[in-house]
Amino acid sequence: MRCVSWRSIFGRHEPRPRTLQSERSRTLSALALCILGFPAGALADDLLAVYRQARDYDARWRSANAAYRAGLEKLPQGRSLLLPSLALKGQKIYTDGDIEYLDPSPFTSGERDYDFGEYGVDLTQPLYRKESFALYGKAKAHVGLVEADFRAAQVDLIERVADSYFEMLFAQHDVRLSEAETASFKSQWERARERHRAGIATLLDVYETQAKYDLAVSNELKARKELDIKRESLRKLLGHVPAELAELMPQPTLPTVRPETADEWVAIAEKHNPQLASVRFAAEEAEQELQRARGSHHPTVDFVAGYSMTRTTGSVYTDSASRAELYSYGVQVEVPLYKGGALNSQVREAASLRDKAKEDLEEVRRTVALETRQAFLEVTHSLAEMKAMEQALRSAELQLSSTKSGLNAGVRTTTDLLQAEQQVFAAKRDLARARYAYCTKIVQLHAAAGTADEEILAVINALLAGAQGTASKT
Repeated sequence: MRCVSWRSIFGRHEPRPRTLQSERSRTLSALALCILGFPAGALADDLLAVYRQARDYDARWRSANAAYRAGLEKLPQGRSLLLPSLALKGQKIYTDGDIEYLDPSPFTSGERDYDFGEYGVDLTQPLYRKESFALYGKAKAHVGLVEADFRAAQVDLIERVADSYFEMLFAQHDVRLSEAETASFKSQWERARERHRAGIATLLDVYETQAKYDLAVSNELKARKELDIKRESLRKLLGHVPAELAELMPQPTLPTVRPETADEWVAIAEKHNPQLASVRFAAEEAEQELQRARGSHHPTVDFVAGYSMTRTTGSVYTDSASRAELYSYGVQVEVPLYKGGALNSQVREAASLRDKAKEDLEEVRRTVALETRQAFLEVTHSLAEMKAMEQALRSAELQLSSTKSGLNAGVRTTTDLLQAEQQVFAAKRDLARARYAYCTKIVQLHAAAGTADEEILAVINALLAGAQGTASKT
């Protein structure tokens, strides 16, 4: 396994010296956490902690783990076809009989009571079995397939954890924004009513502010519903809902990814994407099945050896006891000649399935390349969009400040103020959604490339305020 560093994923970032300004920033960050509902020093579950909890609880992951352990057993089963087989045999038979000879015979008639016992061991060592060689190759390909599927399950778990985690964070953030928006419009509505009673505002101002306030209440209820839904999604993943989740830093630095081109990411996916690896091993498995079918035409050559010891107290002819000890060894050859055309049919079937597996591999290769390019574009465009949203938020805040001044000067109306405030809240919500989505898109890009692992989560985890988890070095 490789070690993934911050620089290798996001590029170079030199550490900044601690200054009074940085100390002030940390203090402001702690105050911001308190405002967001996280007291300074409180331990919250971070992304790594949630991932490790999901790894212990998630049923889909546990199922994949069991399937992986079962799939590994195909290798010793395939190898056993090439190794010697040893069988112990034995029997004990008791006979009670009454013999009467009707024609002249050297043997006397009468009762015959005797027992027969045989014990022995047989050894078979395959020397040449083309079918068995192909089945062993097929078993090795199958083990590669289940290992790739297990890796795909790990990537899937990482994706689901990141999605649930940041969707939950955004839902919490959206509720706080909705509460602030509701409180702001309620204040505007109460202020408009007071101004109307004082005769310095119109009834239209009261109606407009009330409409905005009612809409904000409705949006707050929707936000709370979404939070409950995301909370239950997290419960399904973990078996419980964490009391607190570590939030993104108030002003997180979200650097660009490395490498910087989609072609380079596609090349990485060609090597590491587990779904592509799984289909590649499936194609190899189909090729080995074709070789097995062709091998059914070949003769089989085995070395055989045996030992047996028999004892009897009599027979139908005599009451005399006997004992025999036999050793045998040699080479056994079997040549298949004709089985009703079944062997040729199996070869044609296996060849067609091999061709299908090759086409499936090409289809998955193209799909993985497309998904990797799309994920790369999502990440790169998200960075540009966030910069634009940050500027849009600054502009909306400036507009709100200017509108408040204009309202006091009598050149702006209450409607202008309501629209300006609504734009500020919308810009804050869009920026928050983009920041949380960017974190999941980073994970999705690495998932498409097949490089998503706990180290990647640790890198994302570093963007969280008060994160406790650390990356495991593998």
